[in-house]
Amino acid sequence: MRFGVFKRVVNSIKFRLLALFFTLYVVSFLALVSVSFVLLYNVLNQNEERFVKNELTEIRDRMDYGTLEQLISLCQGEVMENGFANLLFRVHTPARDVLVPSAKHWEGYSLLELNRLEKQDGTVSLVPHVKGGLPLRVGTAILPGGYVLQVGLVSDALKQLKTYFVLIFEVIFLPILLVGLGGGYLMARRSLLGITRVTQTAAAIYRGNLADRVERTRNGDEIDRLSETFNLMLARLELLITNMTEMVDNVAHDLRTPLTRLRGKLEVALMRDRTPAHYREVMESSLEDIELLGSLLSTVLNIAEAEAGTIVLNKTAVDLQKFLTTLYEFYAPMAEDSKVALLLDAPDSLWVEADANRLWQAVANLVDNAFKFTPDGGRIEISTLSLETEAAIRVADTGVGIAPSEQANIFRRFYRHGGGAAGKGYGLGLSLVKAVAEVHGGRVEVESTPGIGSLFSIILPTLQSEDAPQRAQGKPAEPGESTR
Repeated sequence: MRFGVFKRVVNSIKFRLLALFFTLYVVSFLALVSVSFVLLYNVLNQNEERFVKNELTEIRDRMDYGTLEQLISLCQGEVMENGFANLLFRVHTPARDVLVPSAKHWEGYSLLELNRLEKQDGTVSLVPHVKGGLPLRVGTAILPGGYVLQVGLVSDALKQLKTYFVLIFEVIFLPILLVGLGGGYLMARRSLLGITRVTQTAAAIYRGNLADRVERTRNGDEIDRLSETFNLMLARLELLITNMTEMVDNVAHDLRTPLTRLRGKLEVALMRDRTPAHYREVMESSLEDIELLGSLLSTVLNIAEAEAGTIVLNKTAVDLQKFLTTLYEFYAPMAEDSKVALLLDAPDSLWVEADANRLWQAVANLVDNAFKFTPDGGRIEISTLSLETEAAIRVADTGVGIAPSEQANIFRRFYRHGGGAAGKGYGLGLSLVKAVAEVHGGRVEVESTPGIGSLFSIILPTLQSEDAPQRAQGKPAEPGESTR
């Protein structure tokens, strides 16, 4: 169990952010320390080399053509003047080898290496300690009289730097590291607070609270935008689930009556022997009921797909003038039979990008409703209207009209104008019209006055005629049945 808790902690984003912060902090500090160490070490080396050269120059200038004893005296004076034992002098002649301040101070440094450097006049070299002690920075000068002077400075630059940097690590780096880790933890926790709120909201929704939303900081950062997008998704899901619940309830209610009627017909037909003609009549009536039920379910699915944005559209360039002319010719016989004047006013070509089948279904629903609610002697007009970047398909009638109190509800699923008294229907037609318009990036509007008539408009984005395909569109999709 402890391993599981440890694994969850290690796999958490908070731990990863903290580990990343720690790694970047340590790497940056080590890089800074390394660069500083190299630069300081080079500076100290240069200072030591400059010091040795200055000593050589000073003694060379003061020596002139003096004796060996004068040279040794000058070296001893330099040691006493500088006051530290790190400064060494070696005076070498074919007859003598004098070590200042004493031979003991030169122990550990190879005489062979020192002798090799005697010929390198004016140079400064580093001679290692044979027992691992501090190295010796040696400068050589060949003086008048055949004297070879070597000035040695015990180089403790590396040792000093190590001491300083250990002190820096203990006094500066560790406290800053602890403070940085604490600050990094607080920053990671604060940064992930929005994600924690999203997780808590998702858990609340899982428990059934669809109205819960993520609290936003509104500072415009990535977490705030994530919260905004998540809330929009939740609102969409809540709407879809609410609509689905309402739709299922309404479908169940509307299916009960035709299913009961269908079952009653079949049960009565089976109660006793009937004539073949009677059975045929029952089967034809039952088939009609089944087709109505299929149409209902198909329409409900189409509306649900359109509202969810999952409907597949076969969009093409549609010339509304030709499209509505075909629609007008399709409904002209119905107008003659119902004694209603059907007019068409689409003088100009307006192009839209749409699925011709879906668009036909939507406009046909509006025309069917116009016929349903327009009495004999009335008028129905199908027209187009250009609205700059949009085109409107308008269906106007001189029917009974719609009360203002009902206009806000007519696009709801299963809502029947006037209680559905005006004939058969399930109250899905205008819902489908609205869904089709919106899935095409448009909208549907209504203007109506009771006793005078109604005007429905499907408004879609236009497609410029020069952008329309040059190929002939041909006959629009075969008209299907409208939705009751």
